[in-house]
Amino acid sequence: MAKGAQYKPEIPLLYFDELKKVPAKSTDAVAKYFLNALKRRFNAMETADGVKWKPLSEKYKARKPVSVRDKILVLSGRLKDSFTYASSQQRIAFMTQVPWAAAMNFGVPSKNVPARPFLGFSKANLKEIEKIINEKVYGIKRR
Repeated sequence: MAKGAQYKPEIPLLYFDELKKVPAKSTDAVAKYFLNALKRRFNAMETADGVKWKPLSEKYKARKPVSVRDKILVLSGRLKDSFTYASSQQRIAFMTQVPWAAAMNFGVPSKNVPARPFLGFSKANLKEIEKIINEKVYGIKRR
């Protein structure tokens, strides 16, 4: 999704983020790393840069099952587990088919749904991706 893009509820959003110019030898390793990074964000309930998501409202929290009452963006685990990727020559696209994913990431102010960004690449993510590429393409071992 391009920076600054707006969520439009009438358009189902399936495609989210991408990396370009990734050497073909490293696309699978880079994609698997990023999918794991996404799951870690859901577990930590924070953005790519480590900023905690806005807490749940007390009203909504009271309606959630006890087992997930304190977890943000998790009810069944469907969203967290839905991400996948497609790769081609030097490009990796990350996507989900969960219809409400964009609303949760960008928020819906008219419905009082705050943005809880889980997409994007932090500086630490990009540094780790660079290490993966160096190892897979050039044989340079990670430190």
